[in-house]
Amino acid sequence: MPEPVFRGLPDLLVRLAVAPTSAADPPAASPSSTSAADNHAQLRRLLADPVLRESIEVSSGSLTHTLERLERGEAIDDRSWERALKSATRYLLRMAQRPTPFGLQAGVAAAARGGRGAFSAGRGAP
Repeated sequence: MPEPVFRGLPDLLVRLAVAPTSAADPPAASPSSTSAADNHAQLRRLLADPVLRESIEVSSGSLTHTLERLERGEAIDDRSWERALKSATRYLLRMAQRPTPFGLQAGVAAAARGGRGAFSAGRGAP
């Protein structure tokens, strides 16, 4: 019998999305089909998450600049609000669904091989 080409090691690293998949539940309506006030409220709710906000700050200088203007209360047209909401929503979706190594949208966790196929994640997971 030939020698195996690869040998499994006992320790593993797993790349995971950093936000829970529930964070990616779609909003009730797309930004373009809601009122400007709804867009404003939705964007404020998204940005209340400090992890999402930091991720955006690290990843997109232009979006961060727009968000800072919004927070200072500067007058910004509704189209800019809508674009900012769509962009922030895309970052949230990436954080919840794609473990790509971009900015703070991806995480790495230690894993161990076991005797059966199983997966658990979170604090205190076996």
